[in-house]
Amino acid sequence: MIVHIIGDVQKPGEYRVPDHTNLLELLSKAGGPTEFSRLSEVTVRRSVGSWLVADTQGSYPAPRVAILHINLERAMRDSAAAPPPILRPGDVIFVPKNSRQKWLDVSTVVRDLSIVASSYFLYLRATK
Repeated sequence: MIVHIIGDVQKPGEYRVPDHTNLLELLSKAGGPTEFSRLSEVTVRRSVGSWLVADTQGSYPAPRVAILHINLERAMRDSAAAPPPILRPGDVIFVPKNSRQKWLDVSTVVRDLSIVASSYFLYLRATK
């Protein structure tokens, strides 16, 4: 079956995996999480229902979508926690960034803006 994994993993993309593959096995196949992954808030987007069957007018209804929220951090640490879900064909897994990465992104922008501002003020000073 084909599934997708996006977000903060080493090798995001489309993967062909055997039936009965769970979320943790897919994460491993994708190279594992990055240092900025938030494994406590992984989501799985899954189409549900028989949306490939035409109705009586010959049109195809829009697929219904279920969003599963998974705490992989707890599943890896606690043996009593629910096991990672088994994937289904077409599942899309999203691994979000943690807040540390967001602060690094913001600080990079602030740093770049301060360099531009400093250069501009040095230019003004030099042209006087």
